[in-house]
Amino acid sequence: MNYFTTFVIPQYWKLMLPILKLCSDEKPRRMNELDSILADQFNLKKKERNRLKPSGDQTLFGNRIGWATFDLNKAGLVKREKGIVIITDDGKKVLAQKPPHIDRKFLLTIPKYAEFNNKMIERRKDRIPEEVEEKSEQSPEDLIISGHKIIRRNVENELLEKINNNTPQFFESLVL
Repeated sequence: MNYFTTFVIPQYWKLMLPILKLCSDEKPRRMNELDSILADQFNLKKKERNRLKPSGDQTLFGNRIGWATFDLNKAGLVKREKGIVIITDDGKKVLAQKPPHIDRKFLLTIPKYAEFNNKMIERRKDRIPEEVEEKSEQSPEDLIISGHKIIRRNVENELLEKINNNTPQFFESLVL
């Protein structure tokens, strides 16, 4: 089963504009309320709503809402405290522009988010390859899971190759 394509759970950046629109009524919204309303808007089935991250500690959809609100908060478009999300004046201004979508590229046009992003890049300069940081539309956690899957697949292939290149006696001792 492919972690990213088996279900129709939207990527985290696809949730940003719907979250901002939901918050446009200026009511404080709890994260679980956003989860429920957005799951309905995206027509997620019960199985998709309840799909857990590989760690099993949170739903995948809830995690993606968390990352979307995190980025919106860092851009100053919402205020997020103790599980409550409220739209800011800057968030209202962005909605007034009627953007077709909000993603990282859009957020990088906002000085507050660009500043946050630049600080994070400086901190991680030696730890993350540039092509991952610049081109990804996955949440940071999704990137880790993808990387883990790639590494695991490579290790499995190397092990199989080593086993296949050995003698039958080696294979027998390996099994026993």
